[in-house]
Amino acid sequence: MGETSVPGSRVCIRAPNWVGDVVMATPAFRAVRRSLPEAHVTLVVRQNVEPVVREAPWFDEVLSYSAARGRRLRGFLRVAGRLRSEEHDLGLLLPNSFSSALMLRLAGVDRRVGYRRDGRSILLTDAVPRLSEGGRFKPIYMVDYYLGLCRAAGIEPATPRA
Repeated sequence: MGETSVPGSRVCIRAPNWVGDVVMATPAFRAVRRSLPEAHVTLVVRQNVEPVVREAPWFDEVLSYSAARGRRLRGFLRVAGRLRSEEHDLGLLLPNSFSSALMLRLAGVDRRVGYRRDGRSILLTDAVPRLSEGGRFKPIYMVDYYLGLCRAAGIEPATPRA
């Protein structure tokens, strides 16, 4: 299972930014909860998708922030500070953005697992290579893409698509 199977561990998941992608991430959310039932799991989402996961059973805490111009930086730093105060052991970065990796790095998350993309490898502790074929990125179903990050963190889904 990996380093986070210790009771009392803290896991942070940076959720995708769009509702459809959050829905496709639910097998990954389930895999984390099933594999780490004792862990405190925090989900970080943009405010516009927070209603989709508000009552979901896989998280102990949902932190949201606004992506609106003028409030974005303040919300970003507020969430990073909150995460830092909670001392997370593992962070899964579902979005491929540099900013999502920066948030968890600023938050001091011990182990940050994400795909090696967009110059963010320096911010990750576990930079996972994206599948490629003939030197080009291979298209992959998003559910499998997100579950690949879980596997890289030592979290195995119950079934191939959880």
